Formats: sequence, C-alpha cells, structure tokens
Amino acid sequence: MRPVFPQFILGTDAFIGCCIHRDSEPYHWVWDPSSANLNERGVVISAATIEQVHDQIRRIAASGRRDDLDAAKHLQNSIDKVATLFRQKGCILPITDELFVYAHVALDFSIPYRRRDGSAQTLGLLEKIVLATAIVGYRDQPLWLMDYSQPEAFPRLRHDHGLHAHEFQHRSQRQIQGVAS
Repeated sequence: MRPVFPQFILGTDAFIGCCIHRDSEPYHWVWDPSSANLNERGVVISAATIEQVHDQIRRIAASGRRDDLDAAKHLQNSIDKVATLFRQKGCILPITDELFVYAHVALDFSIPYRRRDGSAQTLGLLEKIVLATAIVGYRDQPLWLMDYSQPEAFPRLRHDHGLHAHEFQHRSQRQIQGVAS
C-alpha cells in the first residue's frame, strides 16, 4: 500500500453522508467510480470524527425506542464498514497534542454549525479537533475541509484561521423525501 499524503479531510457530517446517504454530495464525491481511490486522492478523516460518530450512535441508542435502536444499528454498521476501509488504507489521522491544544486554545469560542437535518448546534471539542486538523494540516500543509456549507462558521474560520473549505450544499428534508418518493 502506498502511503497517503492527505489533501482533503471530511468533516463529520460529510463523513456520515459518505457512509449512509447515497443521494448526498459527499457520498458521490468520495465514491465516484471515475476518481482515483482514497489514497491517491489524499482523502482522510480524523480519529475525532470516528469518536464523534460513535458518541452520536450511543445517544441515539440511549433512547431505548425500537426505531432509534434500529437506526443506531444501521448507522453503526455503515460507519464500521467505511471506517474499516479508511483504516486499512491509512486514511485516518490521529489526534495529536498539537491539534488538541489548537482546538482547545485557538478555537475556544462558540462555533455554530448547521446539521444535515436543518438543526443548529455549537461545536464541541471533538468537532473542533476536526477543524484544527484542517487548519493545522499535515506536515505543515493545510488540508481542504470537505463538509456541508456553514455560512455562520466558515467565513470567520477562513478569515481568522486560514481554513480552506469546499462546501457541499445542504438539502432540506423535503428535497430528501422527494428523492426517496
């Protein structure tokens, strides 16, 4: 296996999209059959993304409702398969002390994020580590963050921290349901 030189890092929501939402831009971008494989393209994820997704799965399963348990199992299975592929190809970047400190100190402010379902939340430390990984980069080369459009967060992060981001467009639930119908 050739070593990967990271160029693009998937944000957490984009990673979930490439795992389970076949109609999403991230899914098509990651798995486009006309593109080179993950290694050759330099597509990576952060270990913080994996931990963040596992936290989400635990929260979903904690409700104890049958539908939530089924959704958590489906998400877990999909995430495990894709994470295994990324791991086998050497495409998961570790959380380093440098990234932890950058996320904790330099990104110590409220960063609003809009989720795929339209809800908004303030990012926690794990997702700030993903942003720190994009900003700090790999071997002093910043990475392009590939994530859903974040009009409240990305302009500030670009201006103040030099974030490079390619933005996938959110689709409303109505558009998603219309495609599924």
